Amino acid sequence: DLFQFLEIDGKRHSHIVDPRTGTALTEQRLVHVLAPDAITADSLATAISVLGPSDGLRLVTGDKRLGARVAFRSALGQVSVVESPVFRAWPRPE
Repeated sequence: DLFQFLEIDGKRHSHIVDPRTGTALTEQRLVHVLAPDAITADSLATAISVLGPSDGLRLVTGDKRLGARVAFRSALGQVSVVESPVFRAWPRPE
C-alpha cells in the first residue's frame, strides 16, 4: 500500500493483511481497478495487492468489464508498472 502504512524499525507495514499469513503486506504497491461498481473495484484492488502484480492481474484478465494497473517497486528498487489489456485500452484524456 502506497499511502496507508505503519513504519516499524524502518520497515513499512501496509494496512492490508495477507489472509494466507495473517501479516501485513510489506511491499509497496499502488493498484487501480476498472470495474462496473465500487465494491468490485475495491475488493479486486485489495486482492491484487495481496497476490502481487502477476497473480493479481490474472483475476481480471479474461473479463472485458474489468481492468487493472499495478505500480510496484522491483527487487532493484525501480518503479515498474503492469496493466491488463482492458486497462491499457481504456480511453485516456489527452
